[in-house]
Amino acid sequence: MRSSLRTWSPGRASKPPDVARALRQRGLRATASRRAVLEFLQGRGAHLAANEILDGLRRAGRPVSIATLYQNLQALSERGLLLRFFGADGVMRYDVNLHRHDHLICERCGCIVDIAPPGGDRSVRLPAGAASKHAARGWLVRSRQVEFRGVCPRCRRGEHRTRRETVPESTGGSGAASRG
Repeated sequence: MRSSLRTWSPGRASKPPDVARALRQRGLRATASRRAVLEFLQGRGAHLAANEILDGLRRAGRPVSIATLYQNLQALSERGLLLRFFGADGVMRYDVNLHRHDHLICERCGCIVDIAPPGGDRSVRLPAGAASKHAARGWLVRSRQVEFRGVCPRCRRGEHRTRRETVPESTGGSGAASRG
């Protein structure tokens, strides 16, 4: 079952798809809190931690309890409406960009930039020589996560930002980056 969310990412369309319909397509009830969480993340297009989502929802006038937030993040991740990964700070982060992509992560400020993987959006395969023939035989690879870690251009120039922000990305990824 394909969700309309697969075709949307920040910077690629003027408005996000119908969140309630996407939730129902994935077998989830379109509760007010679930819609608020997903709409907030779509609007930001950043790689946010749960505490940042909680604070952002409160500032937006759509508060939810911490328990409700974690239950919804879990359900949205399990149903394929969000991706989750650990950021440079070791905190679980949530990503609304459902297109196959890799991450550039700044080890100084925590900036995370989505980048398109080499070869585009094709099936996940084990690289040749990644494991012995016998060790890799029989595996069904369901996902992959590639991170490139280093120092972003702003940190290299000494321009440190202390607050999280979304900045444009120029290599064709989701069009968003997070600054932590």
